[in-house]
Amino acid sequence: MTAAFIVMALTCGCSDREIKSLNSTITLSITELPESYYQLSKSARKELHVVVVLHPTDDYSDNHSAVFRLNEENSFSGTEYVTPGDYYVESVDVYPSESVPFGSDCTENGSPVITASRNCNTDFILPVKEYTLYQAKEEILNDKNFSHKIQIDDQIYNIEELFDKFTFDMEMPFELTMIEKDYNSYRCNEVKGLSVITSADDSSHKPVGVEINYSNVKLWGGITAGDNITKLTNSKNGCLGTPSYCKGSPIVGLGYDGTTFIFVDPDSEAALHAYIGNEDRRISTIRYVIN
Repeated sequence: MTAAFIVMALTCGCSDREIKSLNSTITLSITELPESYYQLSKSARKELHVVVVLHPTDDYSDNHSAVFRLNEENSFSGTEYVTPGDYYVESVDVYPSESVPFGSDCTENGSPVITASRNCNTDFILPVKEYTLYQAKEEILNDKNFSHKIQIDDQIYNIEELFDKFTFDMEMPFELTMIEKDYNSYRCNEVKGLSVITSADDSSHKPVGVEINYSNVKLWGGITAGDNITKLTNSKNGCLGTPSYCKGSPIVGLGYDGTTFIFVDPDSEAALHAYIGNEDRRISTIRYVIN
């Protein structure tokens, strides 16, 4: 019986009850939030949450990652039962990710070893750093619709030259389809929330578009991830007005499926896809191809 139990433990891992019986916990906290957090609106602060994953340094079958979800409600502190051993910070994600003012570099090689012992709680304070959120420049604000220009941080580039200015993960493209054409999207190594899009059948990797998931990357009119969809669609002062068509739920922001608003330039056939999730009217992803 004993041998059978040991085999089961090694192959199936410990149950939640078994882990709790070891009485080994880690309390992870953020104690110093940057000033920009307090400059957010009350609703934005309430919505913001941080997900931290601690991974065991010894990757045995009975060692599981610990996931902490920190927010205003729990005062950015949480405690999880873990298997005794050493852990490191595998990832730190702040949501909504489009325009959050802070993050942490305390991951992988930058993470200290966090040791959890039996019948003991280990406290770990996650260091965070403030990110600079750049305002849209006049040049990009006043640029014409479906322009080829893009603002990255506080600099403006042409989309066609991005491969010459930054490096990208060319080994793992993301395949996507827009306006009935196939494309590949390559994530930028240096710029958060930026990917460059190329035609799937073009081996020369000529940039024909961009994907944007962060507010420090902007198109004409200051269009960026994190904007309310009305910035594009408002009949009086929207950048684009009525979309050419939509995909997904016709009911926006009420917990149904997400919606993609598609705007097509009748002159150039350039197209912009603005995707919003199912909870609100905020744009989470922009994909723009200039063809």
